[in-house]
Amino acid sequence: MITELNKEDFYKIRHLIDPCKNIEAKAIVDGMNPGRVYADHPTEPTAALIWIQGQQGFQIVGDARSSVFAEKLGEYMRTVIEPELQKQGITWVEIGAEMDTWDDTLSAIFGDRNISAENQHVFCAGEQAGAVEFQANEITIRSIDRELLTSRRLENHSFV
Repeated sequence: MITELNKEDFYKIRHLIDPCKNIEAKAIVDGMNPGRVYADHPTEPTAALIWIQGQQGFQIVGDARSSVFAEKLGEYMRTVIEPELQKQGITWVEIGAEMDTWDDTLSAIFGDRNISAENQHVFCAGEQAGAVEFQANEITIRSIDRELLTSRRLENHSFV
C-alpha cells in the first residue's frame, strides 16, 4: 500500500534521500520547501515518491525493485494524486529519477500511459560553473562562455 507521510514523518525517508542529488527533494525532507512524500511503507520505507511543489513535479528515490511501488503506485497516482493535481489545473508532471534502474520500473508502472524519457540539462551560473568540463553517467558539465555560445556546438543552442 502507498502511504502519504505526514510532514513530521519525512525523516523516515532520510536514508533514501541522502544519496539523491536533487536539492529540492532534500529540502522537502528537511522541512525547508513545501512538498509531499508518498512511501511504500509507513514506518520502514524502501522507496518514496516526493512531490516538489515549486517544480510541480516528482522525484522518485530508493529501491526501484519495491514490489509495493511496482504493484500499487500506478493505481494510487490515478485514484489519489491525479485528481488532486487536476483540481490545481496540473495535467502532466515530470517524475525525476537519478538511477537508470528506475527506467524499467517506471515503464512497467506507467506503460499504459503517454510517457517519455529524456535527459535533463542543468546549467550553473557564476563561480559554481567553474572552468572545467566534467563527464560521468551521461552528464556533461561545461562552462558557458562567449566562445561556447558563438561556436554553435550546442545542440540545444536556442534553449541556452
